[in-house]
Amino acid sequence: KGQLKECKEIKEGWDRMKAELKTTKEQFNKLNAEYTSTVAICRNLRLKTTQQQKRIEELEKLLAALQKNSVDPSELEARDRRIRELMQERKQCLEKQTELQE
Repeated sequence: KGQLKECKEIKEGWDRMKAELKTTKEQFNKLNAEYTSTVAICRNLRLKTTQQQKRIEELEKLLAALQKNSVDPSELEARDRRIRELMQERKQCLEKQTELQE
């Protein structure tokens, strides 16, 4: 009778461990999915940041060339405004990227 009780306790312990393992696997899969999603977001932000930086550089070169050729001031202001907007977007992307990496 003592062995039967011991076997029952072992089976109950085994069942608890199997349930805990199942829960742990589910939690791992959820965390892994979140990690994968975060990595994808960071890659996307990094790509956007790179693209925006290239565009800013292009606009800055264009602006420098235009300033040498004395262009209409309102046109320069519009381009300058666009450069500032892109720089602000880049800053926001970098902040978001930093936030996601933490």
